[in-house]
Amino acid sequence: MGRGSRWALSVGEAPKPRNFCNLAVLLTTSIRLRTLSGIRLPESGARAAKLPLSVNSLTIGLLALQGDFGAHVKVFDALGVKTRLVRSPKDLESLAGIVIPGGESTVMSRLCERYDLLEPLRERINEGLPAFGTCAGLIFLAKNIEGASLTFPQTTLGVLDCTVARNAYGAQRESFQTSVEVPELNDAVRATFIRAPRIVAQDEDVETLASWNGEAVVVRQNKIVACAFHPEIEGETRLHRLWLEGIEGDTP
Repeated sequence: MGRGSRWALSVGEAPKPRNFCNLAVLLTTSIRLRTLSGIRLPESGARAAKLPLSVNSLTIGLLALQGDFGAHVKVFDALGVKTRLVRSPKDLESLAGIVIPGGESTVMSRLCERYDLLEPLRERINEGLPAFGTCAGLIFLAKNIEGASLTFPQTTLGVLDCTVARNAYGAQRESFQTSVEVPELNDAVRATFIRAPRIVAQDEDVETLASWNGEAVVVRQNKIVACAFHPEIEGETRLHRLWLEGIEGDTP
């Protein structure tokens, strides 16, 4: 979700652990959509077979200034992978990967700038730190965006060579769930689109891992994987697992 917000950003102490995105609203939307469609999804534990010990020994960072990072923590818990909430540059030390959650991309970028995380995070990813982004995380990773906030200037990390259009799949009330085929998994994953961004252009070295209605919705470039939707809201673990397996043994 990439829509701008009217948050009053105070100067001074680091932000307290708080979910400005209101995960409860996202979950309510998700449950309502599932009920209306008559879909009954398996429990997340059914999908969450433990990873090899070499992966379980890694520590994955969750950018936790804003957004639904708590849902990602639960996914990694189900996979048996350690996590660390990232709210300052020192939190980036010794991480095996970083997750950029869904949320408000404009607020996310402004908070990263305010708390001196933007440049260290960009530098670490450019140096090889694997990254996984969902929804607003895709926007924040992308090199170019369309439909940026007119209220606040928006900066992205610019580490993923694609152009993303914010909110291109519709407004909040047009949120929806669907199945997305992922050839590398030989299966479909459940995907929740909430004010989702659309990938409108990508460089040749950006691989499409999954498409929906003929458009890329999951992409990979080297150690970066990004989704236009939220897999984490329904406890879907397989895309997280795919990303983790890709970074096994990697030392940023």
